[in-house]
Amino acid sequence: MELLKQQNYFLKKLLLLIFSDKDIYRSYINCPAAQRIHHAYIGGLLEHSLEVAEICEYIATLYEDILNRDLLITAALLHDIGKIREYDFSSISFEMTDIGKLVGHLVLGKEIIDEKICEITDFPKELQMEIGHMIISHHGEREWGSPEVPKTMEAFSLYHSDFLSAKLNQFSSLINEHKDTESNW
Repeated sequence: MELLKQQNYFLKKLLLLIFSDKDIYRSYINCPAAQRIHHAYIGGLLEHSLEVAEICEYIATLYEDILNRDLLITAALLHDIGKIREYDFSSISFEMTDIGKLVGHLVLGKEIIDEKICEITDFPKELQMEIGHMIISHHGEREWGSPEVPKTMEAFSLYHSDFLSAKLNQFSSLINEHKDTESNW
């Protein structure tokens, strides 16, 4: 809740609308962030999203004169929300849903956000476009599934924060699984 201290009325309204939707909220806190690579467990999406938001919060303090903190934190919390429709997290191995296989979480996330934005009177089109760009570009490279590469400082910051959280979790899992006490590696 501390991260929801948005000054921007529309972004605050968007977050409150999304997280007050019981179905979305329940799915968001139970969904894994991935099938195998990082945060691949129940609640992984929430943990990963909070890590990304905390990294973004720090970046926003370093560049407070040029970064839109509210936009960055909002996108950090919502960047993977499409995974609630991409994965069947009631299955043992977090199988992908049909829509997840056909559309993917980047587009599904943008759709969820756009659906909620439609419920907010006079939501600025430019702000909708900015957050949409951040959602669809957060993988950073077309080769990694992004329809577009990050083109704003906020999108670039989100991409690197997402990447850092995922990689550190991946390394942490490897270290915790490796129990060779005689090895420095």
